[in-house]
Amino acid sequence: MSYALYIGKNHTKDGYAFLAGYGDEPSSHWLEIIPRKEHTDECMVLIGVGADADMPGVRTEIPQVTETARHIRVSYSYYKGVPAPITNGGLNEHGVAVRDVWSTSRDELIAMTPDKQTGLNYSDFACTVLERARSARDGVELIGQLIAEHGESTYGGNSHIIADANEAWVVIQFAGGKGLWLAERLGDDSIRASRPGYIGEVPVNEHEHPDFLYSENFFRRHYVGIADTKIDR
Repeated sequence: MSYALYIGKNHTKDGYAFLAGYGDEPSSHWLEIIPRKEHTDECMVLIGVGADADMPGVRTEIPQVTETARHIRVSYSYYKGVPAPITNGGLNEHGVAVRDVWSTSRDELIAMTPDKQTGLNYSDFACTVLERARSARDGVELIGQLIAEHGESTYGGNSHIIADANEAWVVIQFAGGKGLWLAERLGDDSIRASRPGYIGEVPVNEHEHPDFLYSENFFRRHYVGIADTKIDR
């Protein structure tokens, strides 16, 4: 299992935020240096998990963007049957860093996950953030957009910390096949150790709170009594 540590810039001597991580999966790890690349309109990316994964699925393809950023990343060879090479995280030329961290979902959500799930796996999300994101928030919104458009292939729940020079976000992707995700902003005074990735109390009555983002279906709104009375759950 992996972990990540984020320290906001108000806690560092040089005024720079700090993101670090470690993976203790029992497989090979190596560093890759990926140049900036241009891609044709026909270029596709293979995503997801196959039938051999611990939680099986169907591999599919999604379109690649016309240009991907230069970046460095740490890859490894095995975790719960997710197709190799798997990426734990890295740093791109725009100063966006990402670190994958396990985050187990509730048993009920794991049981709901389709047998033939499709969509991006946790490594696909990390790679896509490194290739495309220009800020930490951009990386969060990118993950949300990709889940909404293509779905997610889970191994039982996962999270990422995405950081830039100004802020970081914890993003949790939940099992269940319903496209559920939640993100919390970490600021200059934040210290966060993720093992597993977690988010505490969410201000459910403040749907425009600047420190939280989530999928449209994360909260169910039930209207009761008179038209203007509502309960958020």
